[in-house]
Amino acid sequence: MTVSTPVRELNLILGLENAKIRHIKFYTQSLFPIELWTVQVSGATTQLIVKNINIKEMAIREVEGLEALRSFGAQIPKVYGIIEKNDIFQIIMEYCGIKFSGNKEDQNQALKNCLLSIYNHEPINRKTDPNGLAFWGWERNNFIGTLLQVNARYKTFSKYWMESRIKPMVHEIERRGLASDSWKKNLIEKVENSIQLWNLDSRKPRLIHGDLWSGNVLYSGNKAYLIDPSVSYGNPEQDLAMLSLFGSSLTDSSKEEILKAIDQNENWKEREPFWLIYPLLVHVAIFGRSYMGQLNATIDSLPLI
Repeated sequence: MTVSTPVRELNLILGLENAKIRHIKFYTQSLFPIELWTVQVSGATTQLIVKNINIKEMAIREVEGLEALRSFGAQIPKVYGIIEKNDIFQIIMEYCGIKFSGNKEDQNQALKNCLLSIYNHEPINRKTDPNGLAFWGWERNNFIGTLLQVNARYKTFSKYWMESRIKPMVHEIERRGLASDSWKKNLIEKVENSIQLWNLDSRKPRLIHGDLWSGNVLYSGNKAYLIDPSVSYGNPEQDLAMLSLFGSSLTDSSKEEILKAIDQNENWKEREPFWLIYPLLVHVAIFGRSYMGQLNATIDSLPLI
């Protein structure tokens, strides 16, 4: 068993590589197997969440994304590091198993506070960018679901969105034989028109989770924790719209408050279908034709200039 800590400040639990695993429970099923470990380390018993990934770069990028969210004040499970075992890369995290102490309204408030902690900061790192210029995108590729998410630094939202999000995912769908030339042309025209109509290039980039469906929010104690990010410097409306895709405790009024805090709440609701295009493209690319009807209906709902 080989231990690696790709982010410098991470520290694996002392002695974990030699720990006795007393119990492994199949905890949940997503695109990647997740387990709950009960382990004995240096005489003490503790519980850990372990996510199993078969691509090293994917595991490293996920840990880096979690740490980026943490650095901006978001609650995430403590990440101890990555264990490599039999060509599987296991992300070792604390188990947030404490029952949430409140009701749905309290969950709503906890998630709102967590997201505000990210979006209230403009993502400028003067250590890596001496000019202090914010940019759209991310410094390296990462992943969304099982798919590579292409990243680069962009000066405009439109360039970032089309070159790093829409077109790469359309290409994935084309490779699977699910996209005609006319379908592709219509989609790209609709998306580009929407960017122009809402002047999305005028917004400021903020750090976003990037894959914020309800299953990637955990509630424990009195806090909301974020997991499985696909981070970039993007538009928070993307996160908030995706929470609507499969249901969430975050209310529309809370979304309004979040966006008002960053001065972009005007007409936000009418833009939700625009932001759902990307995650629906991802779903078609991963799961196939079953999501094509929902994607096409969402494309058709976009306004025409």
